[in-house]
Amino acid sequence: MPFTSNVISAGDDDGAVFVWDTRTSDAPVFSSFDCEQYISDIDGKFEARRLMVCTSGEGTLTAYDLRAKRMIEPQSELFEAGFQCVKLVDSNKKVVIGGEDGAVYVFNQNEWSHTSGKYAISSDLRNRGKCSIDSIDKLPDTDIFLAGCSDGKMRSLTLWPHNIIGEISLCKKSPIESLHVSPVEGQNQIVVSGENYINIVEFEDASDKESAGADTSTSPVDGVAESKYDDNKKKPEPDDYLNVFQ
Repeated sequence: MPFTSNVISAGDDDGAVFVWDTRTSDAPVFSSFDCEQYISDIDGKFEARRLMVCTSGEGTLTAYDLRAKRMIEPQSELFEAGFQCVKLVDSNKKVVIGGEDGAVYVFNQNEWSHTSGKYAISSDLRNRGKCSIDSIDKLPDTDIFLAGCSDGKMRSLTLWPHNIIGEISLCKKSPIESLHVSPVEGQNQIVVSGENYINIVEFEDASDKESAGADTSTSPVDGVAESKYDDNKKKPEPDDYLNVFQ
């Protein structure tokens, strides 16, 4: 994860995390070895408070103070399910984690030892707990999270209150390994990737069309892995669309 144009962090398969500053030297400016299994994801902020959080496949959340170059005690308790992804939410001081058991775990910032909530995300009751959440991000200026799952589906949900909004199957044969919502204002795109594919999903607020009196009989999401510059490319089937606002 890049914190700035010069500060970069990474985790390895043995549970170690490293932070480099490309302006100083080739050696890490900080390293720590607090997990016994692979580091699955990293998130954080690098403004006044330099905070980094890491999830591990062993089922732990670990927080670091990058200014003091140390782990923030305590490390979370050891959960039965491995933690696969993490999103730091500054607006309400939460940390949202995706588990390999198909549940979203929520921690309060500065309360690292215990979770404050756990929610299953599958809309199919029979499959709850059978689908790993491998990636997670948040739509800007909303309370909507997007979760990329091992069953090839991307799901949209809110946590306050807990509500599954919708889901779309983007790949039937491999998991969604990563997703990233563009931080650029007005560029409503989500990049979704898996083992052998990359999709670009565009989204917009359905209420904008409704308020304008436009036809809302079709999905307001305008393209999954479709180039805007290729007029001969086949339009995606309706099943390829995701309306994250309905």
